Amino acid sequence: RFWEAVDRSDLSGLADGLDLDGDQPLREVLPKLSSWRREHRELSVVDGWRYGVDWRQVDFDARKISGTWVVVGTPELLTHPVVTGLAERGARVVPVSVGESGLDRAGFTRELGAVLAEHPEPAGILSLLGMSEDCLPELPEIPTGLITTLALAQALHDIDWPSPVWCLTTGAVSTGPSDPLHSPVQAQIWGLGRVIGLEQPGRWGGLIDLPPTLDDRALDRISTVLTGTEDQIALRPTGVLARRLVHAPPPGPVRHWPCGTPS
Repeated sequence: RFWEAVDRSDLSGLADGLDLDGDQPLREVLPKLSSWRREHRELSVVDGWRYGVDWRQVDFDARKISGTWVVVGTPELLTHPVVTGLAERGARVVPVSVGESGLDRAGFTRELGAVLAEHPEPAGILSLLGMSEDCLPELPEIPTGLITTLALAQALHDIDWPSPVWCLTTGAVSTGPSDPLHSPVQAQIWGLGRVIGLEQPGRWGGLIDLPPTLDDRALDRISTVLTGTEDQIALRPTGVLARRLVHAPPPGPVRHWPCGTPS
């Protein structure tokens, strides 16, 4: 705005930008210009430290899924198209059903230990638990899927599960203004998932947010993502979007640093 005022020979705009009287002599203007320059240099450096999350389209080479994939979910979720889609694309699907009462840490340890004894080299484990919208009756603010996903992660640690775990959601992330968040309940799985990834990096596969409708192309993309290296993915009709940390622009007009403490 300063240089725009200079380009236009806009005396009043320049005076307003520097908080000056337009009739002040140059010896009084110069300290103001010097102060303005220092302030904006500092703010420019700070602006370079600003980061935000963005979703960028990524391309994958088509890869065929194979091996044994353990899929954990409620009986209803185990009929989800993603389960049959993986089986049709070459995966050997081993379902682990979680009833209405769910499974606690000990229950998952028992069930998955039995699966591991029968299938000692699984390619991965896929959790559909986070796709549930139900909440605990006694704690209605806590999703059931969040609690069972936590118990699952603890059990995988207990039995030293040898392959990556992936968590699926639907509508749990917003990739832009035209793609709003649809499920705050499922969004909590993304917070938990990132913590699991930090605490169990060797066992972490990632998070995949699915579109409401899965067609053959989306199922092909899921199979490819599960064999790739990206760990935070949103599948959308436009393609595969990966979560990225990017430089963020300043939020608006330049403001002075706050001074003092809030009252």
